Amino acid sequence: MNFIKKVFELVFSIIFTIVILIGLIFVISKIQTKKVKIISENSIGVIKLNTIIRDSSDFIRNLKDFVENKKIKAVVVKINSPGGAVVPSQEIYREIIKLKKKKKIYAYIQSLGASGAYYVASATDKIFANPGSVIGSIGVIIEFTNIKELLNKIGIKGITIKSGKFKDVGNPTREMTDEEKEYLKGLIMNVYNQFLKDVSNARKIPIEKLKKIADGRVFTGEEGVKLGLVDKLGNFDDLVDYIKKELKIKGKLDIVYPEEKKPLYKQIVEGISNYILSISEMKIYYK
Repeated sequence: MNFIKKVFELVFSIIFTIVILIGLIFVISKIQTKKVKIISENSIGVIKLNTIIRDSSDFIRNLKDFVENKKIKAVVVKINSPGGAVVPSQEIYREIIKLKKKKKIYAYIQSLGASGAYYVASATDKIFANPGSVIGSIGVIIEFTNIKELLNKIGIKGITIKSGKFKDVGNPTREMTDEEKEYLKGLIMNVYNQFLKDVSNARKIPIEKLKKIADGRVFTGEEGVKLGLVDKLGNFDDLVDYIKKELKIKGKLDIVYPEEKKPLYKQIVEGISNYILSISEMKIYYK
């Protein structure tokens, strides 16, 4: 009876702790989701891109909100990201290309704007970067892990039944064939050429010239200006001053960030769910 009582107490304490944690997260989320009031007719909307790019929905929603708001005179994409998945990077690029016809959109690369993050930056009207910022890394990569030898050591053998020879490309329980490697290389080069074409069009750099530096290497912001990948050197305040002059705005410009519409507890749950799903997915990355 004592053993059963102890087990019951342990289970109860675990459940109680989980409930308390959920409650705290809920309370904190309510504190963190206060609405931002625009206090001036002259404001700049700033959207941060400071994580690995896995989803575009929140970014695009915030971008559209700022573009449609008449009090927002321009939008700045504040970047500190190594890049991310191909499709969301392309989706953000496309939206910026469309929406900058309605309102000026600028990019500020704080410390890092590489691969998919540079892809996004290239779509804007002007790119500002610090001299020591890391930019570029124009390229595409796909990675696999092979655990065949490990499984052999512990006596586990994978068995796959498939409808076609390429259906299990990247299967971690066996070696990849030369034919599969060639197939994936073709896939990667197709996406790479899409990357090249978009950056070439947005930055007005001939593709053949761009190819010479688009081999995955990174550059400093200072080098980026010389190569045509960056427009101007400077910090965030320098960009704000530039916007004021270009748009002929007098007086102070208020800086406005997007209203957080999702409670923190929802963000945490979605983040965990997305991470679990991403483990089982084969994704091609700009990084």
